[in-house]
Amino acid sequence: MGAMTIIYSVREVAQMPIQGFTQGAQPVLGYNYGAGQNGRVKEGIRFIRRVTVLYAVGVWAVLMLFPRFIVGFFNGEEALMEVAVVSMRWHFALFFFMAFQYVGQTVFVSLGKAKQAVFFSLFRKAILGVPLILILPRLWDLGITGVLAAEPVTNVVGGLACYLTMMAVVWKKL
Repeated sequence: MGAMTIIYSVREVAQMPIQGFTQGAQPVLGYNYGAGQNGRVKEGIRFIRRVTVLYAVGVWAVLMLFPRFIVGFFNGEEALMEVAVVSMRWHFALFFFMAFQYVGQTVFVSLGKAKQAVFFSLFRKAILGVPLILILPRLWDLGITGVLAAEPVTNVVGGLACYLTMMAVVWKKL
């Protein structure tokens, strides 16, 4: 419990700039879409994708290289430190794929397609996440590692599903 509390605290801090940036882009994308400036919408999508992916890769690198240092901000107890470091590496293993989820959802919301944004949010956490948390621990006797592995799997599958759907549905029409 202590390790996951630390991890989710780190996740909140790591995600906040992505959320701020993508939410800040929503009115710009929406305005240009409403004005029929599809080229500018595409340019905006490329820009937020580039910035969010670069930021997410940077955060990922820091979290993978220095997990012990980061966990140390929250607790110095050695037993908790060991569990938290391993758990953090699993939890953030493919964190940068979340950038694609944020970009896809931002575009959907910006262009008045909130239902798709809500669907992909539910898809990643409820449709994928919950079953994986229940199934992966039982596969190959993974145990707690299976629970931890559910997060990177949902980041990749959910992030890419949202982004690629947005590209197939929205990009084509722009």
